[in-house]
Amino acid sequence: AFAQIRTDTDYAERGGAPLLGVNGVCIIAHGGSTAKAIKNAIRVAYQAVDSKLNDNMVESIRVVSEQVTNESDSATPAE
Repeated sequence: AFAQIRTDTDYAERGGAPLLGVNGVCIIAHGGSTAKAIKNAIRVAYQAVDSKLNDNMVESIRVVSEQVTNESDSATPAE
């Protein structure tokens, strides 16, 4: 169990994380990253592009924004 936790929380295994708010793919990695961590950061970048992470996030935000707008419009009393 401890070995799995170590693997799950090891920055070198994850490689990095996407930087949100960038119109593209930008992976943030640890400053002291090893070659293994950089390799995994490249893998994470590939997966983000392959899964269309940005497009999916933009669409999800658009849908939620429309829902919030519609809810606030329907909550406003009619004049």
